[in-house]
Parts: sequence; C-alpha cells; structure tokens
Amino acid sequence: MGLTGKPAARDLTRQELATAFAVHPMTITKWEAAGLPVAARGSRGRASRYSLPAAVRWFIDRELAARGGGDAGAADPVTERALLDRARRVDLERRAAEAAKALIPVAEVEQRWGAIATKVRDRLLALPARLVSRGVAHADARLADAEIRAVLEGLADEGARVS
Repeated sequence: MGLTGKPAARDLTRQELATAFAVHPMTITKWEAAGLPVAARGSRGRASRYSLPAAVRWFIDRELAARGGGDAGAADPVTERALLDRARRVDLERRAAEAAKALIPVAEVEQRWGAIATKVRDRLLALPARLVSRGVAHADARLADAEIRAVLEGLADEGARVS
C-alpha cells in the first residue's frame, strides 16, 4: 500500500498476478491458501492486491523447499548432526560386517565365481573324453561334445548381455 492508503503501483490483482506467472487465476487462490502473501485483502467489490516482488520471493522459497534446496530447505544444526551421526553409524556397521565376513567385496565374489565357472566349463568339456574311455561310441561322444559347447556358448552370450 502506498502512503495514501491506495495500492502501490506495483501491487497486482489476482488476474494480473496470474498473467505474470502464466497460471490460471484459480492457482493464485490456491497459492494464497498455501501462504502467498497478500499486500491488501479485498472485500466485496474490491479485489485483493499482491506485491509482485513478495509473490516471486514466496514462489522461489516454496519451490526451493519442495526440491530440498536453498535456505528454505536447510536443516537446523541438530538435524544436520543427526544425519551425520546416522551416516557414520551406517559406515561403521558396514565395516564391522565386512570384518566379520558377513559382507564380501564384489571383486572377491567375482573372482571366486569366475574360478568356479572355469572349473565347471573345464569339467564339462572333458566329459566327452571320459565317456569314450567308458566305452561310449565316438559318434555319441562327439554329439555330447557339440551339445555341451552349444550350451556353454549360449551361457557365455547371456553373460555378455547381462554384463
């Protein structure tokens, strides 16, 4: 409001503010219910007036708070300390679980599973020769060899797609 009791030149009506924000006038009504500052409350036959700078500040603070950024979203020192303590506790629990071998590093798991997969592959590839040594016909052993190789190649292809 100006010194004369009339709205200052920068105060806007609901419609003007809606135009400035490129929103529907009903959105301004909803924002007002959510805390949008009103420069001058209207009454019958007189529209409410809004300060554009105050409305912009309110909108920015609201958006920052909704996104967890800016001063509006800053936590107080007690909350910050609690978050830091929790992060430290989680890290200590992870380290303790690793020390107790409840957790195994990914590289170690990959190494062990790789060694197991290699042994399985080698034993499967040796199977046709073992079959021949037990009296199975060479043709049947070659058929088994082809099937084993096809399965191993299929598994290798699936593993390549997963990795």
